Amino acid sequence: MARERTIKVSEDEYRALRRAQRELEAVKGQKMTQVMGPSAPPGAKPPGVDWGGVALGAVAALGAVALLRWLSRESEEEDG
Repeated sequence: MARERTIKVSEDEYRALRRAQRELEAVKGQKMTQVMGPSAPPGAKPPGVDWGGVALGAVAALGAVALLRWLSRESEEEDG
């Protein structure tokens, strides 16, 4: 079981810490943008192949083939 330690700080120290964390995140975001380029807007699809859609289509095609085989065997059994 992990033990947690807490440090008591004053309200002013806490505010300074939060401000420093926000500034650090801003600098980190700027550096990442410089290195990686601007990020896509939320909800935008990344360029490339949608492998989830490809997999879903493949499963649907296999299901259709299996259904057609089953139906053709059923009709052959009925015909004799």
